[in-house]
Amino acid sequence: MIAGVHNLSTDEIKCKGCRAEDGQCAHLAMECRVYKCIEKTDMKTCAECKDFPCEYLHPYSDQAMKPHNTKVFNLCRIKNIGIEKWAKEEAGDILDKYFYGTWSL
Repeated sequence: MIAGVHNLSTDEIKCKGCRAEDGQCAHLAMECRVYKCIEKTDMKTCAECKDFPCEYLHPYSDQAMKPHNTKVFNLCRIKNIGIEKWAKEEAGDILDKYFYGTWSL
């Protein structure tokens, strides 16, 4: 839906991550505040930050948009089980788990 609104292909609209996109979303004119924060650190994800979750993530989760909600959900899972275990065991089916699975944080 977002791709159609912005006249972009589905590949162009997919977020490849703040660092890969240099903090610029293909469909948003604004700069990513999360990227501005984390680019100054050597952290792999926001889950490593002592302030996680912080207000920088709030606008994304508050808009109730699936990709951003799952971003915060993924970061919570990474914080709880570690990035290696998350990547090996959960990354492939995270959308199904988020929307239809049973889980606890």
